[in-house]
Amino acid sequence: MKTLLLFLLPLLCFSQTEVVSNIDFGASIDFTNQPISPQSDFSKSQVIYYKANLSFKGLINQIRYLTSFSSISLENSGQWIVKLGTTNIEEFGNGVGFINQSELTEVFSGFISFGPGEVIINFTTPFYYSRTENLVIQVEEISPGLTSSALSGFKGREDFNNPPKRSIMSMTDQFGTSLTVENSYPATRFFGDLERCIAPTFQTDVQNITQSTATINFQNNPLITAYHYAVYPDGTTIPSTLETTTSNTLNLTNLLPAEKYRFSSTSDCDNPTPRYGNQTFSTKPIEISIPHLITFDQEYTRDYLLPTGYLGNSAVSAVAADNSTNGLLFRSADFQLNTVSYTETGNIWSANTSYIGSAEFLIDLTNNPIKPVFSFRLKQKNQSNLRVKIDNLQIGWTYKTNSGDDTDFQTIIVDLKKYIGKKFKITLEHVSNFYFVANQRSSWVDTIALKEESCSIADQEISISKTANSITLSGLGSETLYDVAFVSQSLELTDHSWISTTLPYTIQNLNVASPYKIYIRKKCGSENSKWNEFFVSTLPNAIIPPYSAYFTANTTGQFIAPQYGLFGEVNYTSGYPAVSLHQRGTNVTWIGDGTTTESQAWNDNKDFISSLFAMVDAQKTSTLNMTVRHRIRRIGTVNNSWFRILVNGVQIGPSYQGAVNAQFQNLVINLDSYAGTQFTVELQHSGRSIGYLFNGNDDRVDISSIIFDNVTLGIDENSAKTFKVFPNPTRGNFTLTCEENIETVTLFNALGQLIHSIPNINKTEFEIDSSEWPSGLYIIDASASGKHYKQKIVKE
Repeated sequence: MKTLLLFLLPLLCFSQTEVVSNIDFGASIDFTNQPISPQSDFSKSQVIYYKANLSFKGLINQIRYLTSFSSISLENSGQWIVKLGTTNIEEFGNGVGFINQSELTEVFSGFISFGPGEVIINFTTPFYYSRTENLVIQVEEISPGLTSSALSGFKGREDFNNPPKRSIMSMTDQFGTSLTVENSYPATRFFGDLERCIAPTFQTDVQNITQSTATINFQNNPLITAYHYAVYPDGTTIPSTLETTTSNTLNLTNLLPAEKYRFSSTSDCDNPTPRYGNQTFSTKPIEISIPHLITFDQEYTRDYLLPTGYLGNSAVSAVAADNSTNGLLFRSADFQLNTVSYTETGNIWSANTSYIGSAEFLIDLTNNPIKPVFSFRLKQKNQSNLRVKIDNLQIGWTYKTNSGDDTDFQTIIVDLKKYIGKKFKITLEHVSNFYFVANQRSSWVDTIALKEESCSIADQEISISKTANSITLSGLGSETLYDVAFVSQSLELTDHSWISTTLPYTIQNLNVASPYKIYIRKKCGSENSKWNEFFVSTLPNAIIPPYSAYFTANTTGQFIAPQYGLFGEVNYTSGYPAVSLHQRGTNVTWIGDGTTTESQAWNDNKDFISSLFAMVDAQKTSTLNMTVRHRIRRIGTVNNSWFRILVNGVQIGPSYQGAVNAQFQNLVINLDSYAGTQFTVELQHSGRSIGYLFNGNDDRVDISSIIFDNVTLGIDENSAKTFKVFPNPTRGNFTLTCEENIETVTLFNALGQLIHSIPNINKTEFEIDSSEWPSGLYIIDASASGKHYKQKIVKE
């Protein structure tokens, strides 16, 4: 049916509709020939746009087609005739050919225009579309085209050999004219004075989600007087009957736990056609407490949630059963998208987030069990990776299989003792590359239990001693068998390999002043205890004053050991060269919130402590100072970032607190009372902020240098008057002067190591070139008339 054009036709705007200047239609994922075939001498097409798919009505004065490449010219195929009309025809073929020209209105004849990646047709005669019938667009080349480039074409949708046949095209070349009828259409942009129903928008994602309730917050729009909506399980069809509300805040009730829902809503508008706003969300699973068993064999009791992943899946399946009917199957999708590539480089979890499948459990330990554990049976196949997270913090290592591996079921036990009295979330996460039948890459989980531990290691059962290169584990009984594993604390134990041994057992050939994670579990007949995790640093070499450490490289060296536990972290910060003591993990409970006391910071929140540890041999000194150049930063309240210094395990001076924009300053600690002895020093930080910001504000302390100086080594107190060194500091040459002839000069670095000796000087004044020396602190030892004179000099 031909639509008559009425000039100056007023566009009536109905309730809860809006007028827009342009609307896009259609997918743009394929390469299509519509509206013309540039590789033909001559082409003509008609495409039906269904009124059910067009969300608008109104005056159309321009259309645009998206080209497959941004810079194509279509060469000779640039002169078109464009006609529009309406029709009740649903598809071509079966005796239905081109729609009669009398049913169409010519809106353009001439040379098309080009924009970036698009063809532009400005109508000479606007066309009013009332949306009472389907819209049809005809495009015909005026003169033969025959574009030489095979890359010339349009974006759109191709669905060959499937109904409906919404496009018809004739193409002429040297062999004659051919006719094709397909389910194809070009991606099309309509411009003009177009009216459409307003689609609801949302202020936020779905809020206040519980097991049975959730809150929807609509973005306020004065044109919308009412909403029609439905909430229904995702993956099912929207109900035919919708609820109605006039409020911008909607509280959903009577939801099922552990269910993924879709919320769909439209404004009070059905002409041209309703437009929906959609949000998906999952309700929380039922909280479980001790004792609780999940075998996946009984009727689903909604005590776990399987979030739907993009390319990572988790599902109940008979394939994953361990001597039972069903188990929990983790694997990635069995299809591959070119835009999402899997990589084994770097951290496989952060690099492949699209491939993660998961299962979530809400745990309630407020009934204060004694030895709570979370256990499950695990079997893995061929390059499968599974890990356990508590409140988004990874616990233990990644369980991993290599290519071709197929493990037997084993029992995994997760220690929950730190979480007694709390409510929290446990997540099992799996990541692997694409699934193939012959290369399964999957994890099977069965028989999940929340229970009291039946085989355990007592609190004082394991003792640990350490040297600079070893860590020794000792136990109460010499006949008990244990499994032991370890890894550098900065790494993750991904192969979960261990040895079985009695104690004592010594881990040897370790790096000096380095942090490690030690895992140990007891074997109780056929059962094992949970893995107990210890954070242990090997001892540093002893510092002999005078000594200086400037943290200008990504290491603390062999004389200062980083130490941190479950939630602490020690990192090098290159923005301003310093070692940073801070935290890691998310959603971890910090005792005291914003009003933390000093006692809470160091005792109740000890898992957040990170530190630097040093052993000092000051037996040859009579006076001693320690200077720590540092800044204590915080985010939030001042009560959440604390710093202190311990000597021999006892706090020296007050606990210091951070500032938002703290600057570096020197903290000088007098250690004269420890001169002549051997002692330990520990610099500790406790804080709760867990998003480490590069060189920005955070709960942390940055330490740029530690210096032990003001050392008296039993030298004549009048030596400073007799023996002089200048200029000091120096960048090049410096001079030694003495009232007596200088016989020899010996040079030591800040570690007390001999670096140079100059004999047979026999002068009262002597010059030394230090231009090639590294920056730092040095000791000059000069002998004259049987006496020794010592002075410090700093090389800049």
